[in-house]
Amino acid sequence: MDQNTTESERRLNWAEWTGIISFHVVVLFVILNVGIWAVSHVRSLMQKDHASEKAPYKHKEFAPALIPVYPDLNAEEIDQLISDSRRVTQEYESFTQFREIAPYRSKYVNVDENGIRLSKDQGPWPPSPDNFNVFFFGGSTAFGYGLPDHQTVPSFLQDFLRQDAQLPAKVYNFGRASYFSAQERVLLEKLLLGGFLPDMVVFLDGCNEFVFWDHEPGYTGRLKTWLPEGDVPVTRQIVQELPVVKLVRNWLGSTAKNEVAGKSKPHKAASQEVQRWLEDTVERFLRNKRMIEAICREFRVTPVFVWQPNPLHRYDQKYHIFAQFDYEGFTPLVKPGYDFVAQEWKSKPFGNNFIWCADIGENCREPLYVSAFHYSPKMARMVAGCIFRALAERGLLPNNAKRAAR
Repeated sequence: MDQNTTESERRLNWAEWTGIISFHVVVLFVILNVGIWAVSHVRSLMQKDHASEKAPYKHKEFAPALIPVYPDLNAEEIDQLISDSRRVTQEYESFTQFREIAPYRSKYVNVDENGIRLSKDQGPWPPSPDNFNVFFFGGSTAFGYGLPDHQTVPSFLQDFLRQDAQLPAKVYNFGRASYFSAQERVLLEKLLLGGFLPDMVVFLDGCNEFVFWDHEPGYTGRLKTWLPEGDVPVTRQIVQELPVVKLVRNWLGSTAKNEVAGKSKPHKAASQEVQRWLEDTVERFLRNKRMIEAICREFRVTPVFVWQPNPLHRYDQKYHIFAQFDYEGFTPLVKPGYDFVAQEWKSKPFGNNFIWCADIGENCREPLYVSAFHYSPKMARMVAGCIFRALAERGLLPNNAKRAAR
């Protein structure tokens, strides 16, 4: 009797201890995950704050310097304009991967339901065949971040075409943040497939060719992570979302990345490898150019390719409000890339429809940028003027246009 009681007590004690240990393991596991989540969350917020200090749109501490850049706006209006630009988000679009959210309405920045950033006297959609219709492609500088609708490069170009060339021009702004030539080509193909036929297409490129030197659109990394998880069981997805599991996976992922020398860190790569990337990037741009030209011949559209200015190329940094931006850390290939292209286009035939506007800020002794890369109203007008003069001088406008250039 006593022996059976002792055995039962032992079993009970064992069960109690097992339960107590299991409970504490679960509690510790929960505490560990909550702790990792809290640390990760705080770290993420701190990183965002740190990144915002170097971000291209940071402007608050530079407000006094920005006031002269916007001669038509007061300080309150400048804050509203920057806010309107920063609140623009992106959404999924087939084939091109993403676009600015449409429609988007604000005081200074407006995008219609077709994904067109509105310009002054915006043309109808679909375009009227009675007009000289120009589709304008490019990245965020073409879209005009930091600029009101009527002062973007496409809007100023429309003014030049209407006033100086006396054309019934309507320029449609298809600029989108982070786009480079390959995405722009695909967007043109989509529009042509949809039956929208312009008279001319203009591509404003340069910076993003070297920012996205690996030829991967902006959200590719996220999609690569998301797609393999499409058929994963729910229980496994839940486990993968646990902070401790994420921590281990991130550690393993960073270890694997470190084994691939230089691929994700071009500013730490050897000079020979950087040179190869620059050559590959320019060759890719020229291949995209040839493909666009072939498509345009078929549809009888005039293609124009513009190499845009940026503050790192032949511009006095003394006048650059955002000269302290970490270009080497964020966009290490832009400066050497521009130096390389500056030599290439002079020694190789880029074609009569290639317009070099990269040097237009060389002799300017004033601020021309409202962020790390984005143009002031004056610079946007200068870029549009550079494009228009070349179009007029090279006979790329219709024969009945007044060939005038300022």
